[in-house]
Amino acid sequence: MFAEFTSIALPLLSAATILLSGIAVARAHVLPRWEGLVSALLATYGIAAFILAIKSGTPYLQLFHGGSEPTPLPFWLQGAAVGTLFIARSRSFLGSSISEAPHAEGFPRESR
Repeated sequence: MFAEFTSIALPLLSAATILLSGIAVARAHVLPRWEGLVSALLATYGIAAFILAIKSGTPYLQLFHGGSEPTPLPFWLQGAAVGTLFIARSRSFLGSSISEAPHAEGFPRESR
């Protein structure tokens, strides 16, 4: 019973995280239009892979070892891996762009 729950809950959580990362990158307004479009496509690809994994009942760990869609591709080009890498990319992007953003007058820039 617990294995069935995790094979649904973890992909849903991963898909939701990719969705929120995609929204954050899209709302950042610092990317060129083409890069925002590519980011949206990568996020959609990752979300679709996790939704298909829930539908087919693929165990969560197997998604990162070649069990994600589309299967003929190498594991690092499958949707689950691409979506997870998108989360890491968006986090690093947003972290660097926020720290370089101009601050409102009266609020000191955080020193590092």
